[in-house]
Amino acid sequence: MKEKRFRWITIGVLAVICLYPFKTTVVPRHRIKIVDKDGHPVSKALARQGWGDYSAELNAGSSEDQWSDENGYVIFPERSVRANLLKRGLVLILNILQLNPHASYRQSAYVIAWDPDGKSGSIHYELNKPLPETIVIAP
Repeated sequence: MKEKRFRWITIGVLAVICLYPFKTTVVPRHRIKIVDKDGHPVSKALARQGWGDYSAELNAGSSEDQWSDENGYVIFPERSVRANLLKRGLVLILNILQLNPHASYRQSAYVIAWDPDGKSGSIHYELNKPLPETIVIAP
């Protein structure tokens, strides 16, 4: 009787762990300064942040546009996803089955900025490295 009860409690605990939507931060809140090649701030630059967690989302990829202020700054909020262990496992299996050589299996994020004349610059986030603080718009 005790063995049966222990088994059901164990199954219940495992189910909760597998179904709990764990949060993964793709990229933390980020303040970026957009400058020209001479280091001067670029106001009214369009900045597009893209992000996704390819280990937790089948069609990962979201984006948001913002305009830089008069000092060249944009601030993007923290980007995170929630997914349970069951979904993460299924996403991993489906990504492997697709055999896509360009597929990613982790978090990914970037920012591209365009000045009012259409010149651009970009940064890419790298896991476990400091966030880039500046985008240089080059001719």
